[in-house]
Amino acid sequence: VKEKGDGFAGARVANFDKIRFIPVPDVGTRVSGVQAGDYDYAEMISGDLYESLSKDPSVQVQRTNAPIFGLFFMNSKQGILKDNYKLRRAIQTALDKSQALRVAFGSKELWNAEGSIFPKGTPWYSAEGVSGYSLHDPKKAKELAKEADYTGTPIRLLVSTNYQAHYDEASVFTRQLADAGINVQMMVVDWATLLKMRGQPEQWDIFVTHHSFSPDPLLFTFLNASYPGWWDSPEISSLRTELIRSTDPAARKATWDKIQALIYDQVPVMKVGDAYTYDIASPKLKGLNPNGPAFWNVSTK
Repeated sequence: VKEKGDGFAGARVANFDKIRFIPVPDVGTRVSGVQAGDYDYAEMISGDLYESLSKDPSVQVQRTNAPIFGLFFMNSKQGILKDNYKLRRAIQTALDKSQALRVAFGSKELWNAEGSIFPKGTPWYSAEGVSGYSLHDPKKAKELAKEADYTGTPIRLLVSTNYQAHYDEASVFTRQLADAGINVQMMVVDWATLLKMRGQPEQWDIFVTHHSFSPDPLLFTFLNASYPGWWDSPEISSLRTELIRSTDPAARKATWDKIQALIYDQVPVMKVGDAYTYDIASPKLKGLNPNGPAFWNVSTK
């Protein structure tokens, strides 16, 4: 390839004879290993270390440009939340997403309380429906829950301990919902168990996961009617077909605007916010890709 390397495009020059990948489960060991020069690169460093590592001359911080975002899926097939859009809106109305993001990711440089499913700067960015993103209004939430005939039945929230951010977000939301009189029962399991249980609609009412950036909305799991959550109302079925059949960019964006508005009306999922992961590397490495550990075009200073 003659073109200069640019992210994941262009030239991919291998400047090293070999690369060793070493599993190191403990984040502290990964960090100290890079600081000491034992490792050249370490992935997935916790948010509470970001500020100190950003000032540490023994490492260089590699923050991703493309965010991931937490998603709380509602059960549209079975249980207390099935077709109960008013109760779902009550749940979302009670929440302060910024507080959950702060607890889960730490430094403000690692998160953004953004209601648009797609981030700013992308062609799919939309303001439709986002006024309902993070109201933190327990009084209004109580009123909506009462109108939805909610009487305090426990809402089962399925979350994994394998992703600390998932657990942190779920813990914050559970407390906030209690303030609104909404009773949430956290079911804390390992990730493998969650993957099994989320396919069984009788087991849960809400489950927690996250999604990476997508170039097209059709790639989002919640637009797949067979994905756990099983959102397939007549309204989304019609809009999904409209999005699939259209090839005109402007028409597809207009359809996506309607879909995002519907997401905030029917609340099949709740977006927590945008989060930016980061890795660390030895200062001697240059040419690193900020969007992930791709080691072509990388060399030593």
